[in-house]
Amino acid sequence: MKQAPLPAVLAIHGSAGSGRQWNGLRDRLPERRIMAPCVPSADAPERLAFFTDIVRRQSAPVDLVAHSFGAAIAVKLANALPNEVNSLTIYDPVVPVTDARSHGWLPEELWQLWQTHRHSTPDRLMQAFVNYWGTPHLWDQLSPNARRAQMALAEEVRRDFRQMTAGDWIAPAATFGGPMHLILGSASPGVIRKMSDDLLRRHPHAQILHAPGLGHMAPTTHPDRINEMFARCVTLPGPALSDNLRDPDGSACPTGGPSEPDRPASRSA
Repeated sequence: MKQAPLPAVLAIHGSAGSGRQWNGLRDRLPERRIMAPCVPSADAPERLAFFTDIVRRQSAPVDLVAHSFGAAIAVKLANALPNEVNSLTIYDPVVPVTDARSHGWLPEELWQLWQTHRHSTPDRLMQAFVNYWGTPHLWDQLSPNARRAQMALAEEVRRDFRQMTAGDWIAPAATFGGPMHLILGSASPGVIRKMSDDLLRRHPHAQILHAPGLGHMAPTTHPDRINEMFARCVTLPGPALSDNLRDPDGSACPTGGPSEPDRPASRSA
């Protein structure tokens, strides 16, 4: 009897990213169809409609993977289409914090970053953005061509911030009950823990997996390690995951509930 095809994987990148960051995931899941479109330049309803159309054109529920701001899209999509999403795996989610309405649904530190630079020139905005999510002096290490490429994305970053602070990506009721994994870089900014904890309050069944030593930009700085973790989450989406997943550097990846209290955050990757 002919075996049914494995679920397709829909991969959603974050702000100032592109679908190319998921090329390594294709190498690890050659038997899967990996759909990694670039997030369209559009308002929130159009973006959601774009991804909804992709999901609904599949013959079976999809596995969703996402990074950073892509997680806000993925979480809303999974809750809007709970019967059409098989599993949800996120690295370092940048998502609305539901008790932070007074400062744009963002943790205070991220809200202050946006307030300081929302009207900045493209070079100043992207310098702050790159240094915050990467390392403190990463902008200075970029080549002139790389800086120009980042500055060309400044309006995309502004659009993402505006949509987040307007509450556009507040998910509907937490109707998605399938396997859900939050992979957190241990060297990522502390705001990631705040946003992850808010997700866990709404989705208490989710598992946390830790990526020792990795920062927020690990999908581009350490793609082999992160894509291996994504691949294992997708192929082992059930209860056996916590017993089988290890970070490819050999470190165990403990699972559990809400993360530990904040500590000073290193942003090195």
